[in-house]
Amino acid sequence: MMTSIQVREHAKAKLPPPLVKIRTIERMLLRHATGPIPEARLVVAVICQAMADCRSGSKDDRRTARAFLNGGDLDAWAALVDLNPAFIREVAIKTHYLPEAPMTTSGAVPATIATGRTHAGFQSRPTHM
Repeated sequence: MMTSIQVREHAKAKLPPPLVKIRTIERMLLRHATGPIPEARLVVAVICQAMADCRSGSKDDRRTARAFLNGGDLDAWAALVDLNPAFIREVAIKTHYLPEAPMTTSGAVPATIATGRTHAGFQSRPTHM
């Protein structure tokens, strides 16, 4: 007979080992990034750190990293260096850094959109001068 602990352990799926090192993904993203080199390196480092955090760290760190990569925050960061966020997600999934996002049918709106918070903490500049 299975106990509740065994059921929880069984339900917890582990990711297979990553296919490439995170440094390889970082170099690839840097080749595609545009803009000033120091800023591009910083943005790509933030994105790659989120990928690495999906595999290690505390449960909260993994949850936060997955929310970043699956949400609008990645879109904002990727736009800074002209990277396609869908491509970044695909790379993260195919290299086993990010588990495939479960499809939801509830029509839930991501928290950053529902609260009206600006993505990745960026503030929009006024257009009038």
